[in-house]
Amino acid sequence: MFKDSLIFNDWNNLKEYRVKLFTHSDLDGVGSQIGIKYLYEDCPNRASVENCSIRNVNKKVRDFIESKEHENYELIFMTDMSIDGKTAELIDRKCKDKFVLLDHHKTALWLNKYSWSNVIVSYEDGRLACGASLFYDYMLSKGCKIEKLEYFINL
Repeated sequence: MFKDSLIFNDWNNLKEYRVKLFTHSDLDGVGSQIGIKYLYEDCPNRASVENCSIRNVNKKVRDFIESKEHENYELIFMTDMSIDGKTAELIDRKCKDKFVLLDHHKTALWLNKYSWSNVIVSYEDGRLACGASLFYDYMLSKGCKIEKLEYFINL
């Protein structure tokens, strides 16, 4: 169901690596943030979260990449948000091997042309997707169960 172009494949030892999350500042986006916090509750200094709005997401992501801060992280997630073409091309050139986008908005379907983008509006069983459920299911597909987030996702 999910695709990525990650070089990273050490999911059993995820907590040993630095992770960055860009997410929407609404409740759905915060669900992914809660998931990261639970995954990294024993080592919170290895996970960094950037809450974004529709107005500032492209600037925040471009600044992060252009400043080479992305080199400090093994994995970069974006949930419940999309980006413009200029930012998508920058990701594709500079850090597609460590970037995963998980979004559910129809307006972002065009981003699925990128190997690192997963825009999924609904699941195969007809349920509507949301940013938090996509993050949870992506992590589950990699063998990372976030039990404390499961209840929140199923509300």
